Amino acid sequence: MIDIAEVDRNRSAFAFIPTQGYVRLGEPPVPTTPKGPETACEPVSVAKAGSWHRLQPPGGHGQILAQWCPSSREWAPPLGSMGNRVGFRSKYLAAHGWTYAEPV
Repeated sequence: MIDIAEVDRNRSAFAFIPTQGYVRLGEPPVPTTPKGPETACEPVSVAKAGSWHRLQPPGGHGQILAQWCPSSREWAPPLGSMGNRVGFRSKYLAAHGWTYAEPV
């Protein structure tokens, strides 16, 4: 069984599967040729832990709502809204062309 505190420390390494609970997947790989700088998908430095923000995915898709986790520089979308993964590091999203949009 996976400890929820471990998931909170490294959300991007875990998925939540409704029939299985939390599953350790490891970090998703960051592309070797990123589409944006590491900080392109981060809020201003004063953003508080747990604050909600909108992120802009590439390709003209609608904005995504997510919570900011500054200690690990991760975004935690509502479970199921971006697949099964619990969170995503900001540098991973930026490397795929995502950008920070606005606070909620």
